[in-house]
Amino acid sequence: VVAALLAACVAPSAANKTEGVPPVRRVAPLAATVLVAALVCLAGIGALLPAREMHTFENTLRADTARGDRDGFQRTLTRAVTLYPSEPLLALLAAAEGLRFRDAPKASRWLNRAMQLAPGWAAPHHLAFQLLWQRGRIEQALLELRLAAEVDPSMVKEHACRIGASKPEWALAAAPRGKNRKLYLELVARCVYDHDPRIADFDEHILREFPESELAHERTAWRLHLRGELDQSLAVVDDLIRLNPKFMRIHVIRARILLANQKPRELISMADSVLPNLPLSARTEVLGMYAQAAAQIGSEDMALAALRELRRGVGTDANGLAESYAAEGRVQLQLKNVGEAFGAFREAYRINQDTRYLSEVARLAESLQDRPQALWAYIQLCQREPKGEGCAKRDQLLGARPPATTR
Repeated sequence: VVAALLAACVAPSAANKTEGVPPVRRVAPLAATVLVAALVCLAGIGALLPAREMHTFENTLRADTARGDRDGFQRTLTRAVTLYPSEPLLALLAAAEGLRFRDAPKASRWLNRAMQLAPGWAAPHHLAFQLLWQRGRIEQALLELRLAAEVDPSMVKEHACRIGASKPEWALAAAPRGKNRKLYLELVARCVYDHDPRIADFDEHILREFPESELAHERTAWRLHLRGELDQSLAVVDDLIRLNPKFMRIHVIRARILLANQKPRELISMADSVLPNLPLSARTEVLGMYAQAAAQIGSEDMALAALRELRRGVGTDANGLAESYAAEGRVQLQLKNVGEAFGAFREAYRINQDTRYLSEVARLAESLQDRPQALWAYIQLCQREPKGEGCAKRDQLLGARPPATTR
C-alpha cells in the first residue's frame, strides 16, 4: 500500500513539473506524508483485528456452551486467555459456563477474576447472585443482586421480579441504596403487578420514599378497586390529580374505575369536564368509556355520538381505528344488539389481528349459533395461542355435529 501510494505521488506529471528541485528533496516531504498516513491506517487496522478476534472467540465459547461441549469450550478459552489475559468478558463467559453445568469451583474462580478485571460492571455480581442462590446462600445472593442493581437495575429485573412475586421482602432487601433505587423499585413493582396485582409491598415503599410517583399511584388505585374499596381507590386518584395535574393518564384510570363499578353518570360528568384538555391517546380511551356509560343509562344517541367523535379523533391510525370498532362492539353489546356487536368486532380484527378482538368474535359467533364463524375464530385462536381456551373450544365444536335438517 505504501509503495503504491508513494509511486502515485512521485510519478512525473506533465501538468505539474518542478524544475530545478533535486529529486530527493522533492520526494522526501511526499514520502514522509504518505508513510505517516500509511502507519495511521495500519494502526487502525491493527486495533480492529483484536476486536474481531475477540468477537470470534466469544461466539465460539457461547456455541460450545450451548452444545454442552465442555472440552471444546476449555480449549477455546485457553487460547483466548493466552492472547487476552486481561479481558473481563472471557472471565464472565467461563463463569457462566461453570454456573450452567453446576461447576461451582470453576464459576467462583472465574467470577473472582471478572470482578478484579471489571470492578464497575454489573454482570459479575449478577452471575455471583445466581451462583449463591443456586447453592442456597440467600443472604449473600441478595447482597450480590443489590450490588448488580446499583450499577444496572434493568439487568436484574427478571430475577428480582421472580423473587418479589413470591417473597417481596427479599426483593426489597436487594434494592440498591443509591441513585438507581427508584428505578429498581419501579421496574420490580411493575413486573410483580403484572404477575399478581394484589401484591402491594413495592408500591407502598415507592409512595413512602417517592410520593410523587404517578405509576405507583395508578397501580394502587386499581388495586383498591379490585379489592372493592371504591372510595379509597378514587381518593388515591384525587391525591395524584392534586400532586400532578399534568399527569392526564390518571383521568383514564378514574374513568375505568367508575365504569367497572357501574357509575355511568359519574363517569359522564367527569368526562364532560376533562375531555377538552386531554391529549389524543387519553381522550380516545375516555371517549370509548363515555360511549359505554351512555349506553348503560340507555342513551343510544349520546353513545353513538361519542363513537363518531372517537372515530374522527383516531383518523387513519390503524390501531386507533381498530379500537374504535371494538368500542362500538362493547357499546352495541350494552344496547343488546349482538349482531351489530359481532360485526364491529369482526371489523376491529380485520384492521388489527389482535387476539382480544378475535376472542370476542368467537364468543359472539357462538352466542349467535353461527357454528362456521365460531369454528373459524377458535381455530385461529388455537393457532395464535396454543395454551389458551381456543383449542378446547375448537375441539368441542368439531366434536359436536350440526343439528340435523328436516325435509
